[in-house]
Amino acid sequence: MGMESFFVNVDLNKSLKANEVIEILKPCFSLNQYTTLSRKWILSKQIIHDNCYAIDKNVVLSIDDTDQTTKICMEACYANYDKNIKVMYELLICLQISCGTMPVSYGTENTVANLSFTLEQFSKWIKDCNPEKYQLFLQKYGELNTDVLPNSYFYEYIRKKKK
Repeated sequence: MGMESFFVNVDLNKSLKANEVIEILKPCFSLNQYTTLSRKWILSKQIIHDNCYAIDKNVVLSIDDTDQTTKICMEACYANYDKNIKVMYELLICLQISCGTMPVSYGTENTVANLSFTLEQFSKWIKDCNPEKYQLFLQKYGELNTDVLPNSYFYEYIRKKKK
């Protein structure tokens, strides 16, 4: 996670395989395999990330399924902060309908026992978890209000914008 992104973790209360989680989310979201480009000199190679999906140009969803538990990490960019928080919230609601209550955390701290928030409460909780990082983002890049995935996608967007 770079300075451009924030993430929320979810521990499902039951063990599901990644493809089962995707089946739960498919009716609600457009999911695409998450890929990045590895650039070495002149050649570029597309890297496909297993159990990692892009939801439009908003959230990267990583699913780690073990025999005991299923952990989901949602990462989004500050470039469209409010919209990305809303997409995360909608993802959580969709999962909660099928999986019941689940612990949700911001980073490695700030765990909430279960999601009983309204969108406004969820948004406030996210924004209260690390306001300094968002302020640093605003100082460096300003308020962009654009849909772009985090990591290399964001920095490619910034590079093109400067040209």
